[in-house]
Amino acid sequence: INAEYGRQSRGSMSKVPTLEECRSYLSEVYQTPDGKGKTVMDHVSALLLKILENKPPNSFSSFEEISACIKNEFSTPGFVAGPEPTVAWAQAVEALCGPPKPPAEGEEEPPEPEVENVDCKIANVVQDAALFDAAGIGAGLTRKSALQLYLGMKKLANSDAALQSVRVWGVVFGTKRDYLVCEGQYGEEYTEPPEEEPEPPDEDADEDVGYSYGYTPPAPPPPPEPVGQGVNKYVYYVAEYTNDNVLTLDKWVKLPKSKPECVMAARKIKKLFTGDLEAAIVSYPPFPGVEKDYLRAQIGRIASGATACVKGMFITDEEDEEGKAVKPHDPNWEESLPGFVPLTSVELQNPANWVHHPSYPSILSQMGRAVEPEREEVDEDEAAKLPPQEQGEGLLKCVTADKKLAGGMPAWTARSTCPALGDHSASVLRSNWWPGACTIVQDTSIVNVYVGYGHKHAAVSYTHLRAHETPEHLVCRLLLEKKKKKKKKKSTLR
Repeated sequence: INAEYGRQSRGSMSKVPTLEECRSYLSEVYQTPDGKGKTVMDHVSALLLKILENKPPNSFSSFEEISACIKNEFSTPGFVAGPEPTVAWAQAVEALCGPPKPPAEGEEEPPEPEVENVDCKIANVVQDAALFDAAGIGAGLTRKSALQLYLGMKKLANSDAALQSVRVWGVVFGTKRDYLVCEGQYGEEYTEPPEEEPEPPDEDADEDVGYSYGYTPPAPPPPPEPVGQGVNKYVYYVAEYTNDNVLTLDKWVKLPKSKPECVMAARKIKKLFTGDLEAAIVSYPPFPGVEKDYLRAQIGRIASGATACVKGMFITDEEDEEGKAVKPHDPNWEESLPGFVPLTSVELQNPANWVHHPSYPSILSQMGRAVEPEREEVDEDEAAKLPPQEQGEGLLKCVTADKKLAGGMPAWTARSTCPALGDHSASVLRSNWWPGACTIVQDTSIVNVYVGYGHKHAAVSYTHLRAHETPEHLVCRLLLEKKKKKKKKKSTLR
């Protein structure tokens, strides 16, 4: 082979080729196994570009390896190059910016432009993104994506004319896809559409089931709270993905209402989210719904237990006879009251200067609602047998009154993002019960955000209940297993 190559070289290189002959030779197209034509010039150009982009420590030694990688990338049968990340991002943003382009020949006409919802108040994402960066939130909630987030929230507001406010709630991580969650609130004039009534149960169904003597079927779950009240005071949306797994903010999916039975079941299980809203939740105890119901239940629990504000931003409404209503601490110049005075960064490092946000009431421990439903009127004797109605926690409860974690760790941790800036620094309050939930404050700006897996802190690793097992039995079983392991270890050492 070398001899033949030498004869060809002497015959073909007997004279010096011209520049045009060299260019023509290097531009000859060679067919690759995937059916595409490649030239030596294209390969050398791609090789040099790869070296300049990566800048390896020893480019001379890795020259052949990089060349082989480029060849294999385009010569593997069936290989289809995916879209460039920058191009995919630009295409996603293009749908959010400005009016649609006129259709080309043969293309369908674009849909009619959406009616802008001018009454909806959209959160200042640019200002919030600066606070996110100061607190080190990440997860795509940065200044670079602030414009895209704002345009997406504007699309969301235009898609639902009943929305009065929209803000970024946070990001919930999943095994396949992450959930970008936005929080909205309807106005007082919003009327909830009627729900489909379930089919009436068959009267003869109990006879076919074959219940044992003395068995009492479980009582039906309490109804969910209406939209605008309690746990369902706010509505939540998640952004959709394209077929190429690119997050698009021009389409949003509304999550269902929080149901009491879903909240109670979510307290007993721990499942990682997949990113598919219709995925089944396989667990014990069984969960009465799919992943979108589980996601809504966890969002309600996080918002209820890990949303805070600065002490003094809200005060008790004196006009309320029951003394449960609160209102913003606005200035009253007629009585020479300045209203809420922002606390300094040094003062906000003390958790005692933070309280739970009154817009997110606590969820009852015995019922997945913020307030028990009204009871039917019964006789005094029957009413005395009923358990007393459970009351939620105070709306302006201080965060230092929350239950501590195992080992005496406080439920909340407050710090300054940059102590060197003094009072000009932003302050962060993080929840230790719900890792990923934090409140960021700088002067009069405040934002609550959550970035995490949607799970509550557990002192020990999670162990699911077995069939017909209570939590007390679970503790006993774990202690017995631990004791057996110790005995087995001692006998092995002997």
